Amino acid sequence: MMLGTVGRVLGRAGVMARGWLRLGGSTERSARRRGEEGRRWMAVFRSGAIATGALLPIGLASLLLVGCGNDDPPAPSPTPNPAAHMVTKLHVTVSDPTIDNVLVESDWVMGNIDCAPIVGFAGHAKMKQVTVNDRALKTNDGYEIRLLEDRFMTRGKCNWQLGALAITFVRNKHGISQLVATTNDLLGAKRTWICTGRWMGGKQIGICFSNGNLPSTFVGKQGNFDIITERMP
Repeated sequence: MMLGTVGRVLGRAGVMARGWLRLGGSTERSARRRGEEGRRWMAVFRSGAIATGALLPIGLASLLLVGCGNDDPPAPSPTPNPAAHMVTKLHVTVSDPTIDNVLVESDWVMGNIDCAPIVGFAGHAKMKQVTVNDRALKTNDGYEIRLLEDRFMTRGKCNWQLGALAITFVRNKHGISQLVATTNDLLGAKRTWICTGRWMGGKQIGICFSNGNLPSTFVGKQGNFDIITERMP
């Protein structure tokens, strides 16, 4: 009876975890956000287990979550498209003339989470996110980022899609600030962002916020600069 109750609790937690992955996988690439998701997931699991009286030792609970042994199937990987040709161009204008380079990473996620194998007694989907380095070319008035939208085969069951970009603004080979946003935000309408400089005594890389959403903590700080993103024809 007790194990049956635990199985139902873990099953519900697994379903909720899959829902969070479906909603957030395309946007949350930072370790900080992944940590928040993990803590939130564990809070749901603990509250559910306590509500049903299913109190098990941590070791057994962990075993139930991850399954037995290492025989679980691997997370699926995308298949490169040998005929890739669909290039989307994003123009980035930077107001700070001391920024001398831009690094770009694109995050690819499963458009269909149902293709991921279900593992463990919790029944959670085993999936992964694929990060690829993309090109940024210097132009007279900024940078041109070229995204290969059909980089991976989309005809397969997983339907891999370009979900988000991380654009790092560099000065003298040091990352100064980073813009992380979904492709919908970046490839939609022309948009202005405000980027902070490094903070916490220079230990933490700056963050770019959509215009009007800059937290009061960063307003008027030295080192802030504007950028404009716009999809090119």
